Amino acid sequence: MRLIALPYAGRGASAFGHFASFVPEGIELLAVQFPGREDRLAEPRFTSIDPLVAAVAEAFVRDLLHAEPLPYVLFGHSLGGLVAFELTRDLRRRGATLPIEVLISGRLPPDHDAPPLGLHRLPEDAFRRSMRELAGTPEEVLRNEDLMGILSPILRDDLEICETYVFRPEAPLEVPLTVYGGIDDASVPTEILPGWARQSRKECTVRPVQGTHWFVNSDGSKGERAFAKLFREDLVRCLARSRGGPPARPGWES
Repeated sequence: MRLIALPYAGRGASAFGHFASFVPEGIELLAVQFPGREDRLAEPRFTSIDPLVAAVAEAFVRDLLHAEPLPYVLFGHSLGGLVAFELTRDLRRRGATLPIEVLISGRLPPDHDAPPLGLHRLPEDAFRRSMRELAGTPEEVLRNEDLMGILSPILRDDLEICETYVFRPEAPLEVPLTVYGGIDDASVPTEILPGWARQSRKECTVRPVQGTHWFVNSDGSKGERAFAKLFREDLVRCLARSRGGPPARPGWES
């Protein structure tokens, strides 16, 4: 089985390097590299969801589903969670093989009516203050002009994707969903996460995590350890399902 990981705003495939320590044996971890970052830094970035999802879907179908077909699970955090959801809908429209499950973390339901913050349009000083308040960018990076000269445009473009996203209703997916949310994440309250169930006719499981929005980071925090434990459990279950194992568990677990 494959685990296809989609990065969050400002990050690339390297964000998932530490996942290898808790992804079970028998699962191949493949991290997607969006254009305009890391080893694709010279390529133009996307600023809206549709062309990004279409590009990922085309490469995915060409390079994996046709060339090396295996059962797979999608995972995405924050922006990556939104891309994972829309990618699954895109693959359905193409008649492609769908994931056996979609794992989403740190992302409100796509049809949840939350006013955009307009962060991507802020002047640079205000933008950096906002990034500091969100606590997703290390202070040493925020203070490094050379690094921020590279990172700030990437963050802005990724945030524009999130802030200009418009949900378009379609039939619910025939794919189970598992949704992780940090108990201390004020931007993605866990009580709203059950709304993801509207997007699937299969099981939708909410997994509260003891942590903030950044429990996926490799920072050695309690949140990272809690997420790693839950995530590994869910991957073991998905692996069993891919081999014809037992059905999914019920819809809410603490």
